[in-house]
Amino acid sequence: MHAQLLEQIRLLPSKEQVELVEEILEGLPDVVEENTDPNLSLEEVAELERRISEFDADPSSGVPWSEVQREINKRFGFNPRDKRECHLSRDAPNQRLRQTD
Repeated sequence: MHAQLLEQIRLLPSKEQVELVEEILEGLPDVVEENTDPNLSLEEVAELERRISEFDADPSSGVPWSEVQREINKRFGFNPRDKRECHLSRDAPNQRLRQTD
């Protein structure tokens, strides 16, 4: 039965397939919360929620974006005045950031 249903779903246009998946996920509140990015794993969502709770409990624990940018530039050796693009492949998580001309 599942194979036949899946075969019928795959015949739908991509947009309708996505809409169907979204409707199914909306019916599973214990699995996916509302407004959750479907590209995030449950572990990533839990980590984000933990960090938000930590910040809510102590807003002074937050770090200003300008400081985060400075740390990224320092750690990866980027010059913020350099307009070359930086690339990081999600397909190769161990790949280091690199600048291109």
